[in-house]
Amino acid sequence: MSFVQNFSITQSTDVTSFTITDTSTGSDSNITNRQIFLQKSDGTYLVPTGTSTNYIPFPLTSSYILLSKILNVDYCLNITVNWLDINGNVLYTKNGLYLFTGNSELFYYTLTTQQAANPNKVDDVDWYSNKLQLRTEIDSANSAVNYSDQANAQAALNRAYYMISNQNIFF
Repeated sequence: MSFVQNFSITQSTDVTSFTITDTSTGSDSNITNRQIFLQKSDGTYLVPTGTSTNYIPFPLTSSYILLSKILNVDYCLNITVNWLDINGNVLYTKNGLYLFTGNSELFYYTLTTQQAANPNKVDDVDWYSNKLQLRTEIDSANSAVNYSDQANAQAALNRAYYMISNQNIFF
């Protein structure tokens, strides 16, 4: 059976982490290793602290890899997985655009819990309109990914991050 490369992404309940699972089918005895590239919208690469390459090794010893504590903010990443031969030559490659909004969604939820604890928050027009603006930025990022627009997705996430980082002004 011929090899068909594929992978899936799952963001953990820990919003700073996610798992990449190799969901490829078939086999190729020439494959001896894998590597992962997490390219940000500015062309740089996201790697775990202490990594000296622009890729993350993904050994064949497991079908998945947990990338823990790597998402300090939300990102729209162009993720590439390469399947390599013994000499490091790329035999197969697969990439896709993935959106990670866990940090923004978690903050948005904290606003909801604040609102439940203090229903008068909705009377504060600025607070409520700012909450709506945050939701709009998260939704805009999702919309941009649907059109393979990494730059605008990341720009929306950056605007959301600005609001979160300056919550004393907005909330």
